[in-house]
Amino acid sequence: MLVIKKMTEEKLASLHDTAALEAILPKKPADCLAGGETVFVMLLDDKAVGALMMDGGSEGTSPAYVRVSYLAVLPELRRHGLGRMLMCTAAGEAVGRKVWFLGCGAQLTGAAAAFASAMHFRAGRYPDTLLLDLSDVEGMRHG
Repeated sequence: MLVIKKMTEEKLASLHDTAALEAILPKKPADCLAGGETVFVMLLDDKAVGALMMDGGSEGTSPAYVRVSYLAVLPELRRHGLGRMLMCTAAGEAVGRKVWFLGCGAQLTGAAAAFASAMHFRAGRYPDTLLLDLSDVEGMRHG
């Protein structure tokens, strides 16, 4: 079964295979949580197959946005909408915080740039950041 969980210290301690999660994330999950980041983990049959990290607070003004600092899905599971599912979860988290934009770094690799473009992240007011307007559902539907 495919599940996305928002990590807390308690949920992290209850994971069966933290090594798989540590292999996906760029730093230890406990360090992410201690640093105030929000971490979503995608589990397939209790094994971590994807993760998304986003800042705990918002940046910028007019518009304010929440930065997605990291997104990964295991290579063998890519191109099946799993990254989009994680981004939709991040969008829900941002809207829950009453922030209507997601942001990501503008310097992306080829595959990441294509994904961001398909999600409708666009250059905006901040030159080092691409923004996704969460009031425009076009990118979240099908890209």
